[in-house]
Amino acid sequence: MDPPDRASAPPQILAEISLLATEEGGRQHPLGSPAPVAMYFDGRYWDSTGHLRDHRFIYPGQSAWIELTVSPWIEASERLYPGKPFLIREEGRIVAYGLVKQMLTDTEREATAEA
Repeated sequence: MDPPDRASAPPQILAEISLLATEEGGRQHPLGSPAPVAMYFDGRYWDSTGHLRDHRFIYPGQSAWIELTVSPWIEASERLYPGKPFLIREEGRIVAYGLVKQMLTDTEREATAEA
C-alpha cells in the first residue's frame, strides 16, 4: 500500500503562528489555507503543509492556530515537542514565528482528516 500523499496526510502538530507585518519584513499578501509552509528549526528547512484553524487566510501582522503536516515526519518527530519554537521563511527571509502547542494523537489526526 502506498503512503498517503502530503496533501491528504493528517496533520501531526498544532501550532500558533504570528505573521510579521509587511513593514517588519513580512509577506505582502495573506497566508491562505491550505498552504505550503517552509518551517525552519534546528538549523534546517522542513517541508510542511499548513491548514489554518478557524480561518481561510490571515493577513501580515495577525496570529492564528495552524495544523501542520511535516515531512519527513520520522526525522522531524524526534525534534518537535510542545513549546518548540520555529520560524517560517520565504525566499530566505523570516515571515513568521511559530510555537508548537501540541503533538496530535492518532485519534485527533483522524478526526481532523475526516473534517
